[in-house]
Amino acid sequence: MKFIRRVGKLLLYVLAILLTLFAIVAITIQYPSVQTSLTEKATKLLSEQLKTDVHVGGVDIDFFKTAVLQDIYIGDRQNDTLLFAERLAVDIGVLDLFQSEIFLNKIKLENAYVNLYKAEADSAFNYQFIIDNFSSTTPTDSSSTAPWTFGLGKVILENVRFGMRDEGSGRFDLQTQISEWTISADELDFEKQAIALERLDLSNSTIVFRQLQKDTTAILKKEEKAPLTFPGIGWTITVDKIRLQNNHVAFLDDNASVLENALDYSHLDLQNLNLSLDDFQYADEGILLEINEASFADRSGFVLEKMEGKVAILPNRIAIEDFLFKTPNSDFENDTELVFSVFDDLSDFINKVKLESQFAESKLAVSDLLMIAPQLDKVPNLNFPKNEILNFQGKITLQEDQLHLQNFSFSVGEATKLQANGHIAQLTTALTMTYPSKN
Repeated sequence: MKFIRRVGKLLLYVLAILLTLFAIVAITIQYPSVQTSLTEKATKLLSEQLKTDVHVGGVDIDFFKTAVLQDIYIGDRQNDTLLFAERLAVDIGVLDLFQSEIFLNKIKLENAYVNLYKAEADSAFNYQFIIDNFSSTTPTDSSSTAPWTFGLGKVILENVRFGMRDEGSGRFDLQTQISEWTISADELDFEKQAIALERLDLSNSTIVFRQLQKDTTAILKKEEKAPLTFPGIGWTITVDKIRLQNNHVAFLDDNASVLENALDYSHLDLQNLNLSLDDFQYADEGILLEINEASFADRSGFVLEKMEGKVAILPNRIAIEDFLFKTPNSDFENDTELVFSVFDDLSDFINKVKLESQFAESKLAVSDLLMIAPQLDKVPNLNFPKNEILNFQGKITLQEDQLHLQNFSFSVGEATKLQANGHIAQLTTALTMTYPSKN
């Protein structure tokens, strides 16, 4: 019993000493001179360990509450800038070392530049040395320690330029200029591969992705076409609200020729992009979203004034409800459902997919149709009058190479008018009719 008392007293003394030291550190670290000294020592240690230049111009820490770093610089091994940030502020909500729990209320990054690249002769990106430095080659036993719980409330990026260029096997170049990007998170569970966001806002920003030219002579043989599969990634990602306002988004493929006077999906350049989505979900079970508003102007001249609707993409079904599509010359409303057994059935659409599409009284400019689907202009026997408007209403059902029309009306100007109830068997062989063309 005496031994137990002595050990108990010793533990109390040690705990008292630790608490006293903790209190001293908590008090002294409030002084700017102490913070600056600790920062200088930390950045010097990091510079020596990483064998590159690491610098922090200023620091302001309110112990276990907030931390602000100013003029942060990290160089790469080629003496180029890897990261520069004028200001990084962190609002700490919970920091419990004993319960292995960290929750950050807010992270704000201002006036920053991130430069990631991989040269053609390199095997890794210019940031790989940092990962390698902090990666342990010795396996650790985590069975006796509780896993860390990490939570994040809000991330704000203001005036951040991010670049990532791969001149190696990836052959891409991503350049962004973020004016303001705010993410409000609800759950980040990397172990369960689940991300739940309350809101994502991006405004007045530019994102340009370019697929660089590839050396086609390096391709020895053409790979067999893989079956079409549902685009699941093993993660569940949900966002309650997505709001994009006045952004510029471009996708450019240097390996594809440029199409003129068409919505070129290999060279999209969307200006004044506005997008409002609710209840977005991306999971292996399906992709769900509700489009409240979408609008943009493409470099081709195509202008989308408004688009809205509810979208569900599932492994055996695709549905679009209350769909509204409006351009300066077109305006139509539609409900469409595609049903199939497996996702690869979409590659044999006419024979293996059942389509039901209900149109309200709608109009579609031929010029818009050929902008969206320019390949139709090259189909034999489809001589669309390019300056006309297609007017249509009714229900279309496509199944097993048969087209069913129900209360369907169709007209092109005064030359062609159709009102039909019935069906067309063997649709693939029946598409030989020639539409009149106005000169």
